[in-house]
Amino acid sequence: MRKIRLILLMAITFSLFQQLFADVKGFESAQFEGKTTVIPYRFQHFEGRNVPCIFVFLHGNSASGTDNEKQLEKDTLLNAVSYIEKNKINAFVLAPQSPADISWVKLSADVITLVQDFAQKNGIAQSRILLVGESKGAAGLWFLLNRYPGFARKAVALASAPKDVKTENLLKTGIYGIVGDKDTVGSKKGQKLEGSVTPKIRDTKSVIEALQKKDGDAHMKILKSADHYETCRIGLSDDVLDWLFSE
Repeated sequence: MRKIRLILLMAITFSLFQQLFADVKGFESAQFEGKTTVIPYRFQHFEGRNVPCIFVFLHGNSASGTDNEKQLEKDTLLNAVSYIEKNKINAFVLAPQSPADISWVKLSADVITLVQDFAQKNGIAQSRILLVGESKGAAGLWFLLNRYPGFARKAVALASAPKDVKTENLLKTGIYGIVGDKDTVGSKKGQKLEGSVTPKIRDTKSVIEALQKKDGDAHMKILKSADHYETCRIGLSDDVLDWLFSE
C-alpha cells in the first residue's frame, strides 16, 4: 500500500511539473529598456472569443531577479492562465520581473510605459487592461492605481494593504482586495487591532468601504486561517477571476 501511494505521489508530482513546464515554455521572452532599469518580461497570447484584454501580473519578492523565469512559477499566475485557457478568454498575459533591489513602486513609471507600449503594439485599448499583484507586487499595484488613475479597468491586490491613497483616484478602477487573517508580514511584531484584526485587514477594509460609499466597484475577501504565503497561493480563485474578466 505504501509503495502504491508513493507511485501515485510521484505521478502527480510529475504531472504538475509537466504542466508548469508547458506553461513556462509557451511564454515568449523579452526585455524593456526603462528609465530606471532594464525590465525582463514574459508574455503569451491566449486566443478566445471575446475582445482581447491584457492581464498584467506583478509578482512578489520571492520571484524578484533577472532570470525572467521565477515570476512564471507563481501560483497566482498559473491559476490565471489555467482559468483563461479553460474559459477560452482572448487575453495577452504579461509578466514583467523586477530586480531584487528595486520595488514595483520605484518601477511604476516604467511599468506604465511597458504596458501601454505593449497594448498599442497589439491593438488593445487601455480600457482592456487588467492588473493583478501579490505581496510586493500588490504594494506596487496600489501605488500605480493611486498615481495613475484609470490606468487599469480592474485590479486585484493580494496580501498587501493600501497606503496613502486617495479614494477619488481609485474610483476609476474596479478593485478587489484579498487579505489572509493570519497575514502579519510587514506588520510590527505583535501589532494587532481589535483582537484578530490585522493592520492589513483594517487598512484594506477602510479603503474598500470608502470606495463602496461612493459607488465604486470595490470588493474585499478575508481568507480564514491564511498567512501571507497561503494568501498568495490561493487568493486568485475562480470567483475572483469571474469578477476580473467580467465585462
